[in-house]
Amino acid sequence: MKLKQMLLWQYKASRSAFLTFYLIVAAVTIAGSILFAFNTQIADSGVSVVGVTINSDSPTMGNFNMATLPIAVIFLFIFGLANFGENIRVALANGVSRRTHYISFLSFSLISAVVTALLSILFDAIPYFFGTSGASSQFSGSFIERTLFFTTLYLFVIALGYFIAGAYYRMNNPARVIVSIGVPAGLIYFAVNVTNARSVLTSQPMSWEAIAAFFERFGQWMTQTLNASLFFAIIAALFLFLGWLVTRRAPIKAPAV
Repeated sequence: MKLKQMLLWQYKASRSAFLTFYLIVAAVTIAGSILFAFNTQIADSGVSVVGVTINSDSPTMGNFNMATLPIAVIFLFIFGLANFGENIRVALANGVSRRTHYISFLSFSLISAVVTALLSILFDAIPYFFGTSGASSQFSGSFIERTLFFTTLYLFVIALGYFIAGAYYRMNNPARVIVSIGVPAGLIYFAVNVTNARSVLTSQPMSWEAIAAFFERFGQWMTQTLNASLFFAIIAALFLFLGWLVTRRAPIKAPAV
């Protein structure tokens, strides 16, 4: 019973945000499609709106475009971030166990990922109804493959956001400062060295060249829809597990003022 109540509470707490998000994406996609359909000059210039670049001489049949992907990723990542602190306080204050809270979060996240995946495919098909074609990625596949790709990716970003929020929730202030500075700095250092390793203008140790070559091969491997889906499913499961670890011993804290 408490699981159903938590699911209902999560639905009521999130429905306005999800509905607003879906309506905005649908409205912008339709408006952009109409604009490009009735303005050949703008269409042929390759202007990009909401991730869709329209060009009359660039057929994209066989691939699916990624117009809603960046917006959905950002929205669902924020949804994951917002799903830890307040939700666990509400759950524990009402006698709901951490396990039940986490199962309700996991269930609602999976439902949200599937629904958003289906709507992403629908929204990405809207330009075709107006005689225009969206800029496609290198991914291609059947409806099932596309649904699987979007679902696993969206579930991953939700899980990542939830884990980050949970980790920060359990850290003290000095640890938060160290992580907030150290992690971005480390990622920038790593990215710069990997990028430079592939440049003929710089000289890098063989280890960095090997890492850069690995990421290049990995990028090629990820262009296959099922491969990408498998990767996102694995790392989604990893961060969901890490999310459970930070949940099971999460202390009760007062909301930040």
